[in-house]
Amino acid sequence: VTIMADEMEIATLMCTPEYLDDLARGFLCTSGLVDRPEDFLGCEVDPSQWVVRVRLAHAVDPERLNRRAFTSGCGK
Repeated sequence: VTIMADEMEIATLMCTPEYLDDLARGFLCTSGLVDRPEDFLGCEVDPSQWVVRVRLAHAVDPERLNRRAFTSGCGK
């Protein structure tokens, strides 16, 4: 799934199709792209295109995006 914020691609993750809104919220918080949970205003999940569009209180600083594709690390 691809996480988008204000038409900016944040990350593309491999995942199961359940709880994509929670995945986006958790990813943004744990990666440091959102400082406080209150900054997450909501999201729209489009399972047909594998996209989660998030609404944030503040724009994501593009310099904090050092990579956009993440792997699980389970295959050498």
